[in-house]
Amino acid sequence: MEKNSCGVDISDNNLEEATKKGRRIIKMDLNQPRDIGENFDAVFISHILEHVDSPINLLRYANKQLGPKGMIVISVPNESSFANLIYPYYTHDSNHIYGFTIANMKELLSATGFDNINLYYDYYTAITKKLRINNFLKVLDVFPSFIKNPASWAFWFTAKKI
Repeated sequence: MEKNSCGVDISDNNLEEATKKGRRIIKMDLNQPRDIGENFDAVFISHILEHVDSPINLLRYANKQLGPKGMIVISVPNESSFANLIYPYYTHDSNHIYGFTIANMKELLSATGFDNINLYYDYYTAITKKLRINNFLKVLDVFPSFIKNPASWAFWFTAKKI
């Protein structure tokens, strides 16, 4: 973690662990984010957007926390993945409130003040590592999106603040 970075979490256990490791962290409910009082070069949001009440409000908040030419890096699970067919995490009793597609993530990012949006497919999990197939999975990048999409358990996006 960079010395000028700051983490945000609501879990007391996570806050305690980060503090023990000398990390700067703020307790915050991202359903009701508050201004941190400084701007950052980048905001990293990994597998959070599907859990908050208003993803658009969180993305607007992230944009406000960025300095000029700031960048967002965000990941969301892929609800149309093979992994979801085997282990359905978009069920009525799941803690995922929303599911995202590539198209609606690009639209959300654009609507909240981001452009230069890039997409990355994430095929790698603890299981693929254990099976030692990660090197094989790299080949998927040369295939069209209709093959990459179901093979990807998550999507990563980068975008620049407008």
